[in-house]
Amino acid sequence: MKGRRSPANEPGLKLSDISFEGMVHVVTIRSPEPSGTMVGIDLPDLPRGYFSITAADIPGARYLPFGNAGIPVFAEGRVSYAGEPVALLAGQDESVLESLLARSTVRIEKTPWHADLESFSSERVASRRILERGDIDLAFSVASAIVEGEYRVGAQDHLYSEPQGAFCQFEYDKLLVRCATQWPSNVREAVSAVLGAGATEIIVRPTALGEHLDGKLWYPSLLACHAALAAMKCRKPALILLTRGEDFAFSPKRARALIRHRSALDPAGSLSAMDVRITLDTGAYAPLADELLARACVDACGAYDVPNVRIEGFAVRTNLPPLGAFAGLGSSQSFFAVETHVDKVARSLGADPRTWRADAPKRRIRPGRSRPLKPETDPFAAIALKLSETSDYARKYASYHLLAKRGAQPVEGPSRGIGFAYVHQGSGAFLTKSGNFEYRVEAVLDEDQRLTLRTGSVTGNKGTHDIWRATAAGILGIPAAPIVIDAEDSVDASGSGPSIFSSNIAIINKLVANACTTIRRKRSSNTPPHAASSMYRSLRPVPEPTYPVELPYDDLAFGGAVVEVEMDPWSFETRILGVWLCVDGGLIVSELQARRAMETGVINALSQSLYEQLDFPDGVPSTCLVDHPMIRLSEIPPIETHFIDSGVRVAAKGIGEIPFSCVPSALVQAISQASGIGCWTLPVSIDELCMRAAGP
Repeated sequence: MKGRRSPANEPGLKLSDISFEGMVHVVTIRSPEPSGTMVGIDLPDLPRGYFSITAADIPGARYLPFGNAGIPVFAEGRVSYAGEPVALLAGQDESVLESLLARSTVRIEKTPWHADLESFSSERVASRRILERGDIDLAFSVASAIVEGEYRVGAQDHLYSEPQGAFCQFEYDKLLVRCATQWPSNVREAVSAVLGAGATEIIVRPTALGEHLDGKLWYPSLLACHAALAAMKCRKPALILLTRGEDFAFSPKRARALIRHRSALDPAGSLSAMDVRITLDTGAYAPLADELLARACVDACGAYDVPNVRIEGFAVRTNLPPLGAFAGLGSSQSFFAVETHVDKVARSLGADPRTWRADAPKRRIRPGRSRPLKPETDPFAAIALKLSETSDYARKYASYHLLAKRGAQPVEGPSRGIGFAYVHQGSGAFLTKSGNFEYRVEAVLDEDQRLTLRTGSVTGNKGTHDIWRATAAGILGIPAAPIVIDAEDSVDASGSGPSIFSSNIAIINKLVANACTTIRRKRSSNTPPHAASSMYRSLRPVPEPTYPVELPYDDLAFGGAVVEVEMDPWSFETRILGVWLCVDGGLIVSELQARRAMETGVINALSQSLYEQLDFPDGVPSTCLVDHPMIRLSEIPPIETHFIDSGVRVAAKGIGEIPFSCVPSALVQAISQASGIGCWTLPVSIDELCMRAAGP
């Protein structure tokens, strides 16, 4: 890039590729404490050409227009988590900046910090939701049995291929912003608000997004604001690129969860009532608190139809870095809890958990709150059948159960276990008030039968573009390879929604199909070029405070998983023998891409469930990735993925979250059977299993 006038037109650019003549680098001065009052910032003498940027340099808004209470561009007065930005240093030599940063001091008068999910004050509650149906108190008073359980999900890092950052450069009367973001229009709105500039003066062109797992929603907007302020003060192009340690410690993580289930059983052993209490840790400033909690609550009962339900949910603020989105945003935590809990219910009855699930009444699941509810076949029946056939679940479960019951597990050999889980995935736009966005696709077919598709949505991989091309090619009868995908500038994509909840498949792919269908009709009567556009406008209200019979999603995919493990009975070292996944994802446009996505999701889910423990000792996150082991290539088990053919041509559905929602619970169930010790926490703690096996 050196010597070029601008990196604006580089396709697939990474931030680390940018090396622009005259560019300044930006580093962040951070709070060393998780909670306290700022007394002052002591900076060394800055050499000529080096600058500090503080809140006093902000010409516009000092908070990002996002989140429940707003997220400060720089901490002022108080700090709310260790690592919170308080100032920036900018200059051309990175080694000089590192030296200046090491000699900078932030003086904090410490105050007590909070990260407890067991108890919390009302001041820490960022969002609350109660969903009810039936008479739950009566159901528990006449219950034949009551089963209780407590389930925990830890924070999780996204482990991006490239650390997060942003690049800003003034070009004539415009500011060009480049960053890896799922939501370009949000970056544009944030930068324009902080600079006090008109939105039309800001152009956002996303860089290579990579595999993001929904972690690049709002945080790129904060880094873009920092880079923009540095570019404005230094009057030079500015690049902020976090170190790997900074990204690991301070960028947003998956929200921690504590979910308590209390279930009433009738004399037939069916669920008559479910009382669920969900507490989500959304960290400092609680970004996405409403959305996380909405999804966690509506999916709290999973696939099961329970006549009496009470779901009480809290999203709480803590003095940890902001926590929030991860694949299966909010829903994956709920699915882990409910599927692990119903396994516990089935075992308490002495039943095969898969058979019990198959016999349990299912929610009459269908998307769309405004559509009439009609009786439908159980979408999980075919999934259960396929998984049972391919994994030999029934025989294996009965054998492992019988050996454990007789105490006949071989003393010198490994024990085994197998688990089963159902899930669904809702696709579409946000569920809460923040979801009033537009998604748009424009298609142009020229006289040479070359098609160009334009959209403001960004994708994390080439496979999504291939799906759009395949959809368009199938409708227009043209080759897929020459089709051009042209990403709109943020100026043209104003108000575009984020690429989240598989919207690139559930929404954008449908818009591609709609636009191409219109062109196909025009082609027979008009001369080229042919143009058409299609738009989706999300104006979804907050779900009513009642337990929904229908789920407030635009579309639903269904899935299930079986996981089999082998365990050393003395060390509890676990080896995964196999994973079987079955998905009803509607029309699979590209089976190769879908299969790759499922297998990648399974591997990530296994790694996150077994290894990737993320702790915050004393409220200060570690910056050392060496202490964060991941699954090794030699440990990846055989993975079988099966797609159910519904027999009718239905639309493609989002399926990317399914492995993250079903594989962890199936794995934990298998570990529980193999060890004979109930396992209720993610990631699985082998040390805890050993301690519990040793007794008091």
